[in-house]
Amino acid sequence: MSNWLQKAKYFALFVSGLTLVACNADMETAQIVDKDEVATTAVPPTAVATSTLSPTASPTGTVVPTPTATSTATPIPTATITPAPKLANPQPSLADLQEYLVNVPVRFFSEHEQSTFMVEDYFQETPLSPNTEVSYQDLNGDGIDDIIIYELNSPISWGWGRLIVMIWQESGYSDPLLVVGHAKYDPRHRFFLEDWTGDGNREVIYDFQSGTGGPGYIEVARTRYVIHCREQCDVAWSQVTGIQEHYYTVSRKRVTIERIMQDEIPSLSVLTESFHGPLLQDILSDRYDPHFQVLTSTLEFYSWQETRFVLVESQILSEAHDSQFEPVWAATNQFGVEARLTMGFSEPVFGRPIYVCTLHTGNNWAGEPFDCNPGFTVVEWRDITGDGREEIVVTTLAYDKQRLLAFHWHGVEATQIADVAGDIIRSDLFGVALEDVDGDGRLEIVAGKFDWGEPSFCRVYEDIYPDPVEYCWQDWIFAEEIYKWNGVAYSKQD
Repeated sequence: MSNWLQKAKYFALFVSGLTLVACNADMETAQIVDKDEVATTAVPPTAVATSTLSPTASPTGTVVPTPTATSTATPIPTATITPAPKLANPQPSLADLQEYLVNVPVRFFSEHEQSTFMVEDYFQETPLSPNTEVSYQDLNGDGIDDIIIYELNSPISWGWGRLIVMIWQESGYSDPLLVVGHAKYDPRHRFFLEDWTGDGNREVIYDFQSGTGGPGYIEVARTRYVIHCREQCDVAWSQVTGIQEHYYTVSRKRVTIERIMQDEIPSLSVLTESFHGPLLQDILSDRYDPHFQVLTSTLEFYSWQETRFVLVESQILSEAHDSQFEPVWAATNQFGVEARLTMGFSEPVFGRPIYVCTLHTGNNWAGEPFDCNPGFTVVEWRDITGDGREEIVVTTLAYDKQRLLAFHWHGVEATQIADVAGDIIRSDLFGVALEDVDGDGRLEIVAGKFDWGEPSFCRVYEDIYPDPVEYCWQDWIFAEEIYKWNGVAYSKQD
């Protein structure tokens, strides 16, 4: 059965009533069959046969009375004891793992419910794939290796990432804890070990990336799971840690996690900021409204309480609001010279509409046409180099970037001195800005930068494309770049 059919079948079973036993609110998981307990099956008593002694001939001919029939007691069978399946091999093969997993319920973590359920027959429907890998690590500080099973499947379309954790308990492994992330396309994941609870033992930190999309948008989301292990393993905290959306618009959810100590208790400080930009294809429609929707910014504090991080405080830093913009298409300097913009429309590229703007000074054309969003485009005269003369400055929006162009005006013509594009990385629409960074009286151009970190957790997949393909995890990095005036133009600083 194909992977997507397997997942569809499992999902249908899950929704239509797959036997689930909910955990208590404090995440103490209800057990169907604990490995240290047994299921006692009563066997009905067997019918007891009666024996009759036949009369025997007396050598003297005297009639011997027939003894009364007596019953012979047959022992009643005792209840049979069927131990739960146990994985007793400390370092099992992939085949051993599959054979074990198809015969036991799994402790399935539900991100939506933030709790764990027991699920029967999960691995009969979705068995381990050839991409499965195994790592042995001591996760609870007892000096004995435990097991982490991880798998990334079908990274091209409708795939998943799975992490399974089991603790070694004397003579076998504990019930498996299963964390699953699904993606329409391009799933990626990684895990690492780090002490988040301050007890000297490391938690399993599992990051999963999912991609989805539809007409007009592509969305990539990342979720983090913190798995704490002692006698068994549980998800101690999980949350979406970032969303990137682009195509006809730009939207970002940025979550900053800081581990802190509050009153000598390990805690998490979680800052969430997000915004959503306008849809580009609406520019020529009557409903077009140039604004950014800035969503509520929150600061949350989670405190460690025995087995998990619990929300203890939530602060609203800013309420949701719309940031309205007024485009400026023409401006005049102190000498009466007008700088104005005109807009044109080009053919769509990959289904996306492209709008281009052109700068004119007087009767002259200045520079090449550039991508623009008319509702977020401004032209102005401003002295940015500190020489006492005003330059022409144009700022605009193009998809998920903000762009700044600057021109020297020589009285009869304009010379371009800057063309800087910055990724929009903050809810105040910061993608590019003019600031005096070093205090020398001249303005620098500061550009937001959304970048990818160094590749890690790389895996090569042989059976996805005609040629092998490598998939890696890369952190999302938000930074700033500085462009400084050098007397001729603005150049990027190292």
